[in-house]
Amino acid sequence: MTRLVAREALDVEDLVDTLTLMDNIPDAKADNELMDTRYFSALKLLRLSTTAGEGRQLYEKIIWRRCMIQDDWESINRTELKDDTQVEVETGATALFKTLREGYRTGKCSLRSSFSIHERQH
Repeated sequence: MTRLVAREALDVEDLVDTLTLMDNIPDAKADNELMDTRYFSALKLLRLSTTAGEGRQLYEKIIWRRCMIQDDWESINRTELKDDTQVEVETGATALFKTLREGYRTGKCSLRSSFSIHERQH
């Protein structure tokens, strides 16, 4: 963090950490577009970097994990007494939804990309 404050260049891993560990507190001064796309930006940054092999896979897993645990899924999945619109709004506000939406919006994520969900083999 001191390197960021000192305006020194950060390596890819530090940039990924900065993007994915930012507070998710709504703030009138905050850049909502950055907050909505930060996990996608971290994935894109990793993809464009020279990080390879196991290091790249590890950081990709870290990004997706942080994206998934960002939201209170227990509350989101408690759908009784909620109408469909409320469920849709809550789901659409999740970091996971915003990350996937940004991937599809930019054409960087498709059903044939590495971000696709594969059926488990039994």
